[in-house]
Amino acid sequence: MDALTNESRSRFQEVVKTREVQPFKPAATKGRNALVLRVVWWVCILIVAMSWLTQAGFKLYHGIGDGTIYSDWTASRVWLHVVWCGLEAGLGAWLLTGRNVRPALLGSIFLLGMLSGIILLEPHAKPCGCGAAQRMGDHAAVVAGMWWSVARNAVLLALAVFSVAGMDEDRVAAP
Repeated sequence: MDALTNESRSRFQEVVKTREVQPFKPAATKGRNALVLRVVWWVCILIVAMSWLTQAGFKLYHGIGDGTIYSDWTASRVWLHVVWCGLEAGLGAWLLTGRNVRPALLGSIFLLGMLSGIILLEPHAKPCGCGAAQRMGDHAAVVAGMWWSVARNAVLLALAVFSVAGMDEDRVAAP
């Protein structure tokens, strides 16, 4: 049995050495399909950018609310509030410029994943404090608001991942 295993292993190694294995790369998209794909790509980036700008604007407008995950995290430090809002607004503005957006999208993926993790790891049900109007009603409403925040972040995360994946210049030709 070992001889068979060694023989098949050596044969596999020969095949790997003689054949150059190439990663899967879809064929280039040209013409009308490329334009549609590029429009969808930019719409996804626009949605992610506007969500960052909206969240920063809501936080600046409403201030640091009490009893939220965000207020616990900032601990009512105004400078941290301003820096965080600046980071969100900066990411949104960077994405809207359309110049070298890959780092901004990767930062968005990291931050959205981190924020969703913070919401999911919160031991006590409370609003996230993302700036969107959330009801401070009964326990069930607060828990539902937390899950809606995670769902919104998951959608934005999917859009950002799609945008990064669609940035391959070979697949999407410039118009």
